[in-house]
Amino acid sequence: AEELGERRKSGDLVWMPIPVLNPTLDAGLAVAVLRLYKLHPDSPPSTTGVGGLATTNGSWGGGLFTKNYIRQDRIRVTGGLAYADLNLNFYGLGNNQPEFSRLKINQSGTAGFGQALFRLGSNIYGGVRLRYLSLTSKLRYAPDGFASDIPPPAQLLDLGLQLDSIGPGVKFEWDTRSDTWFPTSGQFAEFSVDTSRKSFGSDRDYEQYNLKWSGFWSVGEYDVLAANATACAASDKAPFYDICLLGSSKNVRGFEGGRYRDKTMLTGQIEYRKRLSSRWGAVAFAGLGQVAESFGDFEHENIRVGAGFGIRWVASEEHGVRLSVDLAWGDGDGVAYFYVGESF
Repeated sequence: AEELGERRKSGDLVWMPIPVLNPTLDAGLAVAVLRLYKLHPDSPPSTTGVGGLATTNGSWGGGLFTKNYIRQDRIRVTGGLAYADLNLNFYGLGNNQPEFSRLKINQSGTAGFGQALFRLGSNIYGGVRLRYLSLTSKLRYAPDGFASDIPPPAQLLDLGLQLDSIGPGVKFEWDTRSDTWFPTSGQFAEFSVDTSRKSFGSDRDYEQYNLKWSGFWSVGEYDVLAANATACAASDKAPFYDICLLGSSKNVRGFEGGRYRDKTMLTGQIEYRKRLSSRWGAVAFAGLGQVAESFGDFEHENIRVGAGFGIRWVASEEHGVRLSVDLAWGDGDGVAYFYVGESF
């Protein structure tokens, strides 16, 4: 009974309206409702949430998500399900040579995943995952027709198609962070392999590989220096929306999500996190990255650099959950980001 009482006290409901303002989706509003709770007093806070968004370019979507730290963090179970209908820009593959021009496209469908990781050793976790994507991608006509010339036909093969991608995967984590929401020390590394298999009902067989690392160091009593690096690779038959995307998940802020995409990618970024008061903070960051058809095709002149600053507000003092607002520049125009938690 005493343990149950401690669990109940650790619960926290966070409701957040999140503005949307970026070149990908235009302007709009997202709403997130998060329930933070502890399944054991010594475990990190678990999270279950729902959310939705709508924007001025006609995009909308919604979904739910849960991440639970079970048996004193011996088991980590994560899952999510979402549906979205998004109006996006497609710039082709690679680093946007002049012949690759923008197309307006629509993507709609359902995405879901489930994952269970088990503690294999000190700070090491490993397990299995299952991912499901069912998406329709098609050209979208504006009143004035296409925004510009059509890219080479080879890059349009997936447009106008409905594709199902279902398959098992594996994931490994190494986690020495002091906290899952706002770490002030430690490191976090993860390696995952996602597959699409016809034997599971997919339309294609392909794989995607992701390696990510983050490090955190305290500066003085309250500030934090953080660094992050990622590597991504996708196999030949992966559709254009399931390959490596620069700017996706804030790996390099300052670029329209999906503007640079290809079969391989490397990124790195650094961020200084400054505490201003008990509820307010500020960050400054810079990053660089590149996409290419293979790791051997990377060239110095194709490196993309982004930098910016942001504001943090502590929405949950008990669990250290922050509402983040960033403004970054990459290709010249500023890009705004509104999200829950830190960038990495």
